[in-house]
Amino acid sequence: LKTATPSDRDGGLERHAAYYADLAEAVRRRSSQGDAEAARRAVEEDRDNFVAILERIVSSPVLGAAAAKRALRVLVSVYAVPGAMPQAAFLSIVDAAVDRTKDSGADPSLVAQALVVRARARRANGDDKGATRDLLRALPVATSVRRRDIEADATAELAHLLANGGQLEAAVDHARRASLAYRETGDRIGEAVAAANAGDFERRRGRIDDARAALERALPLGTTAPGGNPPEVLAAALRLFLETRDDKALYGTIAQARAKPVAPVHQEAALLFVEGVALQDHGETTAARERYAAADEHARRAGAPLIEGEIALFDALAALELGSWGNALARLRSATDIDARGWIAGDIAELARALAFAVDAVKNPAWRGPAPLIRRSRYARELIGAAEAAAFDHYGTMPADDADDRIVARLFARAMARESGAPARTDAAPDAATFDLDGRWFRLPAEPTVTLEKRRPIASMLKLLVAERLARPGSSVSVEQLLAAGWPGERVLPDAGAHRVRVALSTLRKLGLKSVLVTTPTGYVLDPSQKVVTANEAPA
Repeated sequence: LKTATPSDRDGGLERHAAYYADLAEAVRRRSSQGDAEAARRAVEEDRDNFVAILERIVSSPVLGAAAAKRALRVLVSVYAVPGAMPQAAFLSIVDAAVDRTKDSGADPSLVAQALVVRARARRANGDDKGATRDLLRALPVATSVRRRDIEADATAELAHLLANGGQLEAAVDHARRASLAYRETGDRIGEAVAAANAGDFERRRGRIDDARAALERALPLGTTAPGGNPPEVLAAALRLFLETRDDKALYGTIAQARAKPVAPVHQEAALLFVEGVALQDHGETTAARERYAAADEHARRAGAPLIEGEIALFDALAALELGSWGNALARLRSATDIDARGWIAGDIAELARALAFAVDAVKNPAWRGPAPLIRRSRYARELIGAAEAAAFDHYGTMPADDADDRIVARLFARAMARESGAPARTDAAPDAATFDLDGRWFRLPAEPTVTLEKRRPIASMLKLLVAERLARPGSSVSVEQLLAAGWPGERVLPDAGAHRVRVALSTLRKLGLKSVLVTTPTGYVLDPSQKVVTANEAPA
């Protein structure tokens, strides 16, 4: 296009946009017919082209209805494919594209669909108010153009937002209305997911019989998909079976899901995770951690951070029950960046922050950091209140109104009950290396403490290395991960970034970690044969 005339260039860009708009709609149809995994791969293969079309209309000084229509066709199609375009990561381009096209004269039904897409992205990014505004704009448009399918999507999204705000009765009503709308349009998968959501909200209200009835309707509907029940339906069913401790139904559902020849790539991670929770709930904590390790590997391969975060949360509870406090804190900290609802836990980040704060308070009674902000979970708020008051004996009696918090509360209470008060603070073993969990200092056997307070990039990289050593001994941290930890948000050429990391780690070795910091073919690792303990108190 560099040597083309402006007219030829514009024509080429129009043909490019038209081709990918058609492709996006074909991929969306594939997803709606149940082959979500193949659709996700198709979007990922051409993600740069789809994003380029959206970026062009955002930056275009003049936008006609035809160009806006092509962009909106791309937007509403690729974002409808589960997992293909991470909602939070791509929120800015969705935001800009919707604002740029809303007054372009494009098909109003496409504008309404785009508003629903943005609402979904905003909800994933924690902006419930913005999501609600978009949905309340989309619904009357969908009604006026008689698009029952868009009404169904918007109503289903509103159900989630109402549930997030604690209005569970209204959430049930909206989920049921969405399920009915999907049925009227012939969308059996949408009908199944909405019915399952209604059941899940009933479970959270404590209405187990109503929840069971809704799931009994949703599960057969979901089996019409080529890959078996959608993940949302499976999640609702498995949460119910865990809540009621119905092992027969739990393992039967898992077996049915695994029997399908085609399944979403992240499904096995979720199934292993749920198996782990069931084992942990029955007291088989070591076996549960084995399931979590396998689930974590699958989740990483699948690029499923939501499941990764929840695995980390429950693995931390298991580590705590087995007396591995440092490991538990490291795993909790790895879950605190996941700000979304998961398969079992209500809000992963809130629960992880509250639990980490509570555990820190027990382990380090003299230390008090700022309490984390909690918006949704009453259980998390009361846990933090008890920690601030040093009322550790109340940890086992914290109320959990929402069933999503209840299993976390039960497992945490059990772990604390097995402790006879706060764990004794003993000196590290003479042959152990001691690391601050935040990377601010370290101390090798028989050596003085080395502080990194004024070396922020190096401290951040050490924090990541320590967390990986505690969570997965022997697992390497890549150069890219270390660069992102040391210089978050900076755009650096690959060679320059690798050089920065090498220099920083060379400094760490010179400061005393020469025998502990090991280079591997895939990155760097703290020697798994070296005994490691962690602490959060300031070095003496």
